[in-house]
Amino acid sequence: MKNFEIVNYALDSLKNKGAQKAQCIGTFSTTWELTALSGNIELLRTINDETSIDMKGYFDNKMGGISISTSDLSVIDEAAQSCLDNSKGAKADETPAMNEEAVVKVFGTPAKEPDLEKLIFRTNEFLDKAREMYPNVLIRQMIVLYTVEESIYKNTFGVDITEYEDVYSVNIMFSGFDGDLNSSFNTYAFALKDLETPIMDVALVSKRLAEAEKMVHTHKYPEKVVGAMIVTPHCLKDFLGQLMNAYASPNALVGGGSKWQNALDTKVACDNFSLYSKPLDENMAYNNHYTSDGFIAENQAIIENGVLKGMFADHYTAAKTGLPRRKSGGRFFVIPKGDKTLDEMIASVEDGIIINRFSGGHAGASGDLSGISKNSFYIKNGKLDEAARETMISVNLSDLLMNIDAISVETVNDGSSDLPYIAVKNVTIL
Repeated sequence: MKNFEIVNYALDSLKNKGAQKAQCIGTFSTTWELTALSGNIELLRTINDETSIDMKGYFDNKMGGISISTSDLSVIDEAAQSCLDNSKGAKADETPAMNEEAVVKVFGTPAKEPDLEKLIFRTNEFLDKAREMYPNVLIRQMIVLYTVEESIYKNTFGVDITEYEDVYSVNIMFSGFDGDLNSSFNTYAFALKDLETPIMDVALVSKRLAEAEKMVHTHKYPEKVVGAMIVTPHCLKDFLGQLMNAYASPNALVGGGSKWQNALDTKVACDNFSLYSKPLDENMAYNNHYTSDGFIAENQAIIENGVLKGMFADHYTAAKTGLPRRKSGGRFFVIPKGDKTLDEMIASVEDGIIINRFSGGHAGASGDLSGISKNSFYIKNGKLDEAARETMISVNLSDLLMNIDAISVETVNDGSSDLPYIAVKNVTIL
């Protein structure tokens, strides 16, 4: 049975159970996985026929949903029944929740199998370079994946969208060592369109490995400081995710409690800060052409020159709140470059920290965020100082945007975002 026939079957199964309207998203993929342990390739395998089907049915305006990981038709029928059963406890709601205008689109073409010889070559090339360039860094684990995916969206209003994507993704876990002493584990992940560029030359790989050598001996700030924080592109991506979840996501907006609820076209950040979501950017390693409620995706401005221009209200949230419906499904963050080099930014900091990784809870509606900075370095008198020993950082996301002091001319593309370094003042460092 072909993939589109499976999704059609799931949609028909929901209708047969009595759903007056429904949508199904089927994702079908094959992945080739190469794994290296302690600097040597140990495994190469193919993971075939990975399936995910998300089903939502509306029965007398009551929604029931379920996700399954098989294309077995009997399981799909059981899932449709579960949607009906789940809907019985829901509250009736006539608010539209999916695209109700018929559209038929196909994006991309089915991808071919990977060049496994080149995959192995690039991996061994990286491992050899890492040993040569950074002898005091151990590549504990490296996983390189090539994934070919077909994603299909269908609903009862005639929306029929198919998307083909393929992408390489790399995840490296490493640590520095000095004799019997080791630094804490660090990870770095990114995505690639192809294998034309050596892995060591992609994104911030080389810089992260060089820093790992210095992380074996860490030190603690002697006292609480209110200073500057320079956020690396990789860590900034996490902060932006926290920001969107707290202020701009459907969950934050539908209840009416978001700080950005009534803030469109008002100032929410410093004047030199702009933020976009660009799921169609050709510079990304992969793209996302439709939203989870069945609309064709577009690139979207979130903040321009400090002014809030858009959020991620889905069709349901937009209808409930009166906010504009999102154009992008989210993620794929892009921040235009600034006018200071990273070295100039560091030189301007008297007391602060440069943070590579953040470990903490999720920011709530207030935007308050506290956690531990990891794989980071103190900045003293305009120079990088000692490696930081899991230092506590406390910041409010609204204040963070308003307190941006500088944005770097350097930007880093990790395949799913293109971001600079940013310097933020008035951050509590414990």
